[in-house]
Amino acid sequence: MYKDDTIEPPDWKETSITAPTQEVILSTLKFFTSYSFKIAAETVKGRGNHSIEFSTKTLEDVPEVFPSNLTCINGSSSTIDCGWDQMLQVHGQVNGIIVGYRIYYNVLDCSKAELADCNENTTFVDEVTVPDLLHTISNLKNYTEYEIQIDLFNSLATGPKSPKIIISTDEDIPESPPTNVEGFTMSTTSVSIYWDDVPWGTSHGIITGYVCYYRRMNDGPPADELRILMQENQKRKRRSIESFEMDDYLTRNQNMSSESTLTLTRQRRALPSRGYLYLEEAQYANASESGMIIEDLVLYQWYTLRLAAMTSKGPGPTFDLNASCAQAVPVTGPNITIYDKFSFTEMTLNWSTLSYADSQGTVLDYNIIYYPVRRNGIDLAPVDQDVTSLWFEFPTQGVELNNLEPFVTYAFQSAAQTFAGPGTFSKPFYAETCRCEKNFKAVYRNHMPYFGIENGEQIGLLKNVVTEATNLCCGNCSNGHGTTNIIWESPMTSVSELNDAIFDDTDFVLPIETDKINTYYKSRPFVGILDSPGVSVFSLKVEYLNLTNNMILNGVLILWSFVAIVALIVMALGLIMWIVQCHPLQLNRTNKEAFPDTFSHGAGAGLWWAFNTVLRIGYGDIVATGKLGRIFSIPIIAVGIAISATLIAGVSSILLAYSVQKTEGSIFSKKVVAMNESYDQLVIKRMAGIISETAGDTVELIEVLRSKRVDRMAVDAIYAAYHSEKMSDPDVIFRGIKESGATQGIVFGGRALRLEKCFRKYFHDKKVELIERIKAIIDADKRNYADSELLDKRNAMIKYESDIWMFLIKVLGGVFLGAFIIGCIFQCQYYRHNKVYAYVITHKTCDHFYEKEARQMLKKFEEHFEKKINKIEVKHAFEREYLIKNMRKYVEWLTPDQVNKYKF
Repeated sequence: MYKDDTIEPPDWKETSITAPTQEVILSTLKFFTSYSFKIAAETVKGRGNHSIEFSTKTLEDVPEVFPSNLTCINGSSSTIDCGWDQMLQVHGQVNGIIVGYRIYYNVLDCSKAELADCNENTTFVDEVTVPDLLHTISNLKNYTEYEIQIDLFNSLATGPKSPKIIISTDEDIPESPPTNVEGFTMSTTSVSIYWDDVPWGTSHGIITGYVCYYRRMNDGPPADELRILMQENQKRKRRSIESFEMDDYLTRNQNMSSESTLTLTRQRRALPSRGYLYLEEAQYANASESGMIIEDLVLYQWYTLRLAAMTSKGPGPTFDLNASCAQAVPVTGPNITIYDKFSFTEMTLNWSTLSYADSQGTVLDYNIIYYPVRRNGIDLAPVDQDVTSLWFEFPTQGVELNNLEPFVTYAFQSAAQTFAGPGTFSKPFYAETCRCEKNFKAVYRNHMPYFGIENGEQIGLLKNVVTEATNLCCGNCSNGHGTTNIIWESPMTSVSELNDAIFDDTDFVLPIETDKINTYYKSRPFVGILDSPGVSVFSLKVEYLNLTNNMILNGVLILWSFVAIVALIVMALGLIMWIVQCHPLQLNRTNKEAFPDTFSHGAGAGLWWAFNTVLRIGYGDIVATGKLGRIFSIPIIAVGIAISATLIAGVSSILLAYSVQKTEGSIFSKKVVAMNESYDQLVIKRMAGIISETAGDTVELIEVLRSKRVDRMAVDAIYAAYHSEKMSDPDVIFRGIKESGATQGIVFGGRALRLEKCFRKYFHDKKVELIERIKAIIDADKRNYADSELLDKRNAMIKYESDIWMFLIKVLGGVFLGAFIIGCIFQCQYYRHNKVYAYVITHKTCDHFYEKEARQMLKKFEEHFEKKINKIEVKHAFEREYLIKNMRKYVEWLTPDQVNKYKF
């Protein structure tokens, strides 16, 4: 008996063999299949037991089946992925151990494939070893249909092939660009491009359309090197860059950016099949079209055009060409560069070359115009702007302009001309000629501290400020002679020589002393620099009161402050006295009419009492009573005496000071000595002084004064302060400063006339600083003025702005305010608690008070009583109605009187 071990449940089959045969051949078994065998002997009596089972396997043979469920898909344009089911030894069809699989494929139809080296009879075979059930067929033709079969094989032979399946590889981008591509100029803002189909066999798919990428060239026709700058924008997308090849491209409306900012440079060569340059725009055409027009381009600009065919997988390689729009007039002129402040009357003018974007054509000529717009710091009206026009042939790029005006701002504009005509002028470029020449000539007189010479170098207040003003107003002619210098001539010895230099058209003449309201001196422009405080008056030392020249004003202010303080003191004392008199402890006082109890009446009475007591130095028409009031009155009377004495002394001091000051400080009808040719002489004449002698320096002035030939010595205050050591004399005393209205300044002439306004503004802005310089000189000369320390201390005791008086005003003001607040509180408490303080109210007031209170209490009682009566009546009416309603049934029990009473 035997059975197939691969079949469940077991299916035993029998084969009979007659004795004595001991072997048998079984020919119906399956290939490469395991069988089990067992043997039993059989006699006439029946079959005996079977032997022990043993197994064996048939040998391999040729496979009878092919792999089932072969499935293929196109993985790409050059690959196909295939898969199949695993084959088992079922019913002997495999007939052995599967060693591998063979895949057969060939081109289905070469006429459709557009392949030059195609052969339909050529079959390619790929072997796959077990246990793989997947295989990728590679190196196939793009977009081509293939026939595919598969079989399996064992160690003996190969089985049958599977049925053919037909599948095509995927599309790819075209292998070649369109042919016969040409570009043409259409207008100033458009170009056209035409083409033929891509070569046969290179489309690799169905052509769906064409795309033309175009990009404006920065500097005209293409060069050997191309630079592209990739900058970040808000939208970010990662890009991989390798050898200037990029894995994406931009269309017109896309806005992408690289991960970072970088610049790439490479030699121009054919673009990779899938790499496109950024910063390009694209225009598309249908597959049926063979040309397009690209519009909205920049006037007369060269463009790089790249045309490519497209399949569903994208555009293929491009055909590159260059084209330009038609010429137009330039949109602007070239950029102008000028050496500003190059010279007093000259300028060097240069201009750049126009870019292709701005020129929009071939530049033939340049037109340069210039005109003045500002002269000597004043803007010019358009009618005063004379325009000069110059033409230059290309490629001229510079010119030197001569005969310009000094200290004038010019506007320069440029324009270019092409075959289409002249273009638009550029925006004005402004440049200024030098304000001043290299050197100015100046003459001066040695008159310190205003101007002088020391160790061969000019010094003084005016020298410094004039130099500063010149540097500011002239500035630095940076590309020319640099800063302007002042050449100081030899010093003049007198004012007459200085005046003569004015008429020689000297640039600067200084120092000139005149009235500060003057703007001209000797018909020449004059600018005042340092205003003099006045003329210092000196005399020989005599007995005098140490008073300052503003004593009268201080006296008036002193009296005013003193009167104000006295008023505060008196008001505070009056309020305090009223509080003392009206205090509740004074029960039996007899002056209630003089000092009423209410604050509104009593405070006024207290103030009147205080003023009477202080000014009359005693009692007035009302008096204080009681011990406390009389004790308080004693110091008030003493204060009145002190105030009266102080007022009388103050008035007397003011009158005395005024008389002394008028006599000692005045130069009215006095003989005066002054400096030679000085402005002080004019000031003395204005004050009705008599100029009896003049001197050349301070030593001569002192000698003349000491000789007693004159009564006064008058000299400029700043000059006197500066020469304090020379004028120091124990017998000479300072009498004060008389206002002169004088100023020290500078006269302009020659080439410096145009600087007058600038100097005037500069000195006006520097006025505070100049005053500080003068103040420093005067403050350093305090020893020449009368020692007024004791007088200052005495005046500080009663001067309105002194610290002592300010402190006193604050204290007295606080006392007065405190007394006023206490009075108000007392008034409120008086009306609120009038019952408690009834003993301080007069009989008449009490009667009126009680009568009013009684009336109010009676009125309230009457109102309350009426309300109670009304409530009782309402309550009784309700109860009566209730009894009538609920007790009628008990009427028979009532007597007739009760019935009548309750009205039943």
